[in-house]
Amino acid sequence: MFDIRTRTLFRDNRIAADFINGVLFNGQQAISSDDVSILDSNQDSHVFSIGITKERTRDNIVNVTLENCQCFISIEHQAQVDNTMFQKTMDYDEMSYLQQFFQYQSHLLLIKGVMTLVAYYGQKPWKHARTYKDMMGPIPPTLEQYMNVESYPLIEMRYMDEERFHTPELKELVRGLKYLYESQERYVQGF
Repeated sequence: MFDIRTRTLFRDNRIAADFINGVLFNGQQAISSDDVSILDSNQDSHVFSIGITKERTRDNIVNVTLENCQCFISIEHQAQVDNTMFQKTMDYDEMSYLQQFFQYQSHLLLIKGVMTLVAYYGQKPWKHARTYKDMMGPIPPTLEQYMNVESYPLIEMRYMDEERFHTPELKELVRGLKYLYESQERYVQGF
């Protein structure tokens, strides 16, 4: 239920821009609501490759214009810890690139950069792997820069500084999570 509500909240250009600014630019207003376009979350869900269709639904996809360039920033909302989230984000991003690649091949449309931010709203700290690297043995140092195992940005919303956001909705969301979880922790400590 919580994922559905936050997904709906982030369909507002102001909220999406504020979230991106708060997370990626430490609250500085690098992009405005005019610089973002909310896209259909099913946009990158179907990739036709040799007669095979993969289906995935994203929570939110935003087309961002920054420094005269465009990219896709997807936002996934997690109310519970999901130890497969890093794999899901890799799949989502790969599908987006594949879909763009087919558009490039057929219409020469340039490919936009893709990234996924995961907003985690849960009470428990995220202690699971964020990358394959977190689960790997040592990598030869001379090859490490070539390994495709980097992390996705996971934002634990309850630990965010509400002052990084400018919209009342996001400030209230962070305040509410902090209040809720601190109250629950005090209650549990009382027993």
